[in-house]
Amino acid sequence: MLHKTITIKGFNGNYATIKKQFQDERHFNNWYAKVNKGGAKIVGVTDTEFMTDEELRKYLEGRGHSEATILEWIKDKNDFIQGK
Repeated sequence: MLHKTITIKGFNGNYATIKKQFQDERHFNNWYAKVNKGGAKIVGVTDTEFMTDEELRKYLEGRGHSEATILEWIKDKNDFIQGK
């Protein structure tokens, strides 16, 4: 899996930054071509690293968060990565 942070200039001139997950480099290249063909312009792409669930759990436990809060953060992180 690839995780990318992408800045796009839309056809209306507005900018947006999104984080997106791709299966592989081919998937990313196909998506990139489709977005550009649709009238938007990709102005920046960077690789994005995400904490593993265990790393996030340890980080939050070390700051005194409850188990319910930790599980909610982990779910939110995974939903975000999957684009939900």
